[in-house]
Amino acid sequence: MELVYLWVEEYKNIRNQGFNFSPKFECEFKAEYYSKGNSSGGLEERIHQKSSLSITSKMSEFLFPINVNITTIVGKNGTGKSRIIKLLYGLYTNQLEKDVNCFAIFYDYEQQKHFYLGDENKFHCLRKYKKLKDTDFALFDYSLTYQPEFNYEQDKFIYPKKQIDSIKGAISLTKELIRNQKNILLNYFELKKHNQLDKFKDFFIADKIVIEFYNARFQNAIKDKKGLLEGKRNEVIEQASSIQIGQTIEDFIEKLKNIQTILNDKESFEKKEETGFNNLFSLDWFQWCERMEEHNQENIFYDKGFFNQKIWDDFIKHKTITPQKLFKEIAEIEESNVPSYEILSNEVKNLNKDLIDIILAGFGQEYFTIKLIDKNQKVLNELSFGEQQLIFILNQLFALRYEKFKGIEEVEGQEIDVEKDINNFIVLLDEIDIGFHPDWQKRAIQYICDFLKLIPEKKFHLVFTTHSPFLLSDLPKENVIFLQKDEDGNCKNVSKETSIETFGANIHTLLSNGFFMSDGLMGEFAKSKINEIKKFYEIVKSLEPKNKKYKRILKILYLFKIKKFNHIQSIIGENFLQTIIKNYLDELEEIFDKESYKSNKKQELLKQFSEKELEEYLESLKNDKA
Repeated sequence: MELVYLWVEEYKNIRNQGFNFSPKFECEFKAEYYSKGNSSGGLEERIHQKSSLSITSKMSEFLFPINVNITTIVGKNGTGKSRIIKLLYGLYTNQLEKDVNCFAIFYDYEQQKHFYLGDENKFHCLRKYKKLKDTDFALFDYSLTYQPEFNYEQDKFIYPKKQIDSIKGAISLTKELIRNQKNILLNYFELKKHNQLDKFKDFFIADKIVIEFYNARFQNAIKDKKGLLEGKRNEVIEQASSIQIGQTIEDFIEKLKNIQTILNDKESFEKKEETGFNNLFSLDWFQWCERMEEHNQENIFYDKGFFNQKIWDDFIKHKTITPQKLFKEIAEIEESNVPSYEILSNEVKNLNKDLIDIILAGFGQEYFTIKLIDKNQKVLNELSFGEQQLIFILNQLFALRYEKFKGIEEVEGQEIDVEKDINNFIVLLDEIDIGFHPDWQKRAIQYICDFLKLIPEKKFHLVFTTHSPFLLSDLPKENVIFLQKDEDGNCKNVSKETSIETFGANIHTLLSNGFFMSDGLMGEFAKSKINEIKKFYEIVKSLEPKNKKYKRILKILYLFKIKKFNHIQSIIGENFLQTIIKNYLDELEEIFDKESYKSNKKQELLKQFSEKELEEYLESLKNDKA
């Protein structure tokens, strides 16, 4: 399954634009309109039934693995790249505003049929196709912006999960880390089973899992908890303070369950206050979500009926609490004041899916830290943003193989619950290259293809936005959508007008043409400094001094600038440009006969004028001559 075409009548700055996403087809929607009265008494333009959609097959060879297709969207900021991504996801999930008119066409290679998403009552040309089903959209929104129109908490196919602090405005990705930890652990066993674990050797292979409990942080939260009766507060702190090094994990969990029981009891709080305290155990994760609706949260975790108690008991047998390694020396001096404990440390190879579920769901609260550590003692949580992002994207893509469709289908007139494999994914990656080192940008598409071809039973169409010429050079032109702004600032698809061949192209060529950087590739700050020399040289050459006073002003200004000019010329990294600027400076030195101003009168001359005054005076002379 792949995305073939998107047509947008109006969505923010995108108006009456069509976008071809597949090299296998050429699509074009020809819109015809008619006027119809609206409720306010005016007229509005509406799509006519005569509007037509043509789909033509094209001869095109796939360069990517048989189960992968890739399309990228490029253009300057504000052209509409991210909006197209959000529009596609919103169209699929019915999260678009009511007045947004658009549709998308897809092609299923197995059935050899086209499908659509959109309103067939508005676009009658869609009626000859079937509505899209059995495909899921995965949205990787790494733009680090918060989109309030999407439910990041409930939709399992939005990455990363984003929470917004309504007061501080901060974005939290805490649950995304736990979600990725689960992906990494599950992928570990899947890759190991197929002898493919070395695929991650250049990134991160989890060797050990460590869980820490921040007792001091927890006790501080209890002290600050509003409405908690003083006696209950002291009871909770006493329980937390009794946690000691050497206790068994079973005893530790029993103490936390006792604390949680107190905090979940309304009688522990003043009548005017709501309990509302975050549970110590986080249980709103993964496949356990549905079971939470049937049980009381405080009783569900570690209850014998909830999971295989023997697996857990055997796993923690003989395990005791130890000081967190960072605080080991403090622990040896005064154990009762250890601010953090290591609850669990074990090799990943000793885990299984049941244990992974129990650990991640059970210790997902802010008072715990779950760490994955590799053989080189690198901690996943402490890697750079770019490293984490690349590891997460690769693991999330690979983990899509576990996803199943859960829904209701009608069979013989009756609705039944169904669960089946998802075999087709449209993966939307907004600003995929954020945080990537240039070397990773060069390798990103190769990495993604290598991982996805390990699961040939799943089909993927990746659509991503990028500002990286390295990613663009890995794609043929027919897999690229080029965007520009028109004279009104609206999005304009200029793919057919762009002649550049992107595949294997030099990154400088792609920056100039693929990203429409017509004003050069040099940084603006450096360009301004170099242009200052060029401008001064041109003024001197174009304005012949007509009297001694003017000649003296030019010489003084030259004395002001020459030291800075020489320094700028010496640090220019482009050899050809450095030579040109040196020729300018050599010629200026000849014009002004620098040696004649090495007398004691030099400082006196410099004191007579400010550099700004001289600049303004020269500019006025130049304008007069013009």
